[in-house]
Amino acid sequence: MFLTGPERPGRDRPRRPAGRLALPLGLAPLLVWLAPTPALANPADPNCYTQTPSGGIVYVCETETPGEDGGGEDDGGDGGTGGAPACDLSLVDAFIGATDRFCQGENACWVNNPPFEYPDEASWPEEPPREGAVYVYQECIGPDGEIVFSDYTWQGGEEGPSLAELAQQAYGALNAPAFRLDFSPPDETLIFLDTWWWAAGAHDGEIVGTAALGVVAVGTPNRLEVDPGDGSDVLNCPVTTVESDACAHTYQRSSDGYPARARLVYDVRFEQNGEPFELPGLPEALESPWQETAVPVNESQATVVR
Repeated sequence: MFLTGPERPGRDRPRRPAGRLALPLGLAPLLVWLAPTPALANPADPNCYTQTPSGGIVYVCETETPGEDGGGEDDGGDGGTGGAPACDLSLVDAFIGATDRFCQGENACWVNNPPFEYPDEASWPEEPPREGAVYVYQECIGPDGEIVFSDYTWQGGEEGPSLAELAQQAYGALNAPAFRLDFSPPDETLIFLDTWWWAAGAHDGEIVGTAALGVVAVGTPNRLEVDPGDGSDVLNCPVTTVESDACAHTYQRSSDGYPARARLVYDVRFEQNGEPFELPGLPEALESPWQETAVPVNESQATVVR
């Protein structure tokens, strides 16, 4: 008995991973029951087959499972501990053409590698997530028998850096612009007079750090922090790059030169191929190095004219 699901859309010459053997085209993944064995319960009964949401055919009648743990050649889910698999692999026993059967949590999955047919070129991924990975057809079935995943995906290959590692690499590539801490009045200021601060030479746009596989870290300007150097609190100002009263401080005592300093602070987000993502433990902010300058402060002088 030979059953297939409906044909998937194809092309005359579909792309396939380099080095993979080309199989006959124009065929959907073959979803059929394995050759009759004593474990089958009347495979000729048409009522034992049903169509899946993905268009395949599944054998649904009860079978006798050899062994107490229900495992075949590869129980695929015990993690090498010798115990029972974490899922019911009998849910995917009925698929011929499956080159691998395994558990993903409580879901039973099978893979057709290489697939009998590759998807349309418009949906083909730009690059594999790791060297040596191949594009395969995978289907996973939950404990209730419902299909929870049915699509093409990458499998195998040398294990590359994780998404979190790539995000950290992208974060490490972020570079805040160099700047000089300027103030007005220039050269020296006066007590009880507002002193203005700005990050001369910087810009108020986003900064971007890149890693592999389209992972980027994006820094959005949050604030300019200014420490006036006189023991007062650090000022949290808008990112100011030109002379402006947006960031101001009034000194109360004179000094030959207060050790003022400032830094830029950015909010950081992460994207892969333009899609935002979040992972626990990733940094959420970036602070530039402090830039220092000495600020002389004099007392105001008054001249009495008679």
